[in-house]
Amino acid sequence: MTVLVAPHRGLTVNVLLQLASGLVAMTLCLPVLPD
Repeated sequence: MTVLVAPHRGLTVNVLLQLASGLVAMTLCLPVLPD
């Protein structure tokens, strides 16, 4: 079970990091975009 859980956690963390970085990028780009 540990072998299956470890990669799953890694993928989950990777996806969360990508989502977080995407939100940060959107937040930084929103003020730059014209209304």
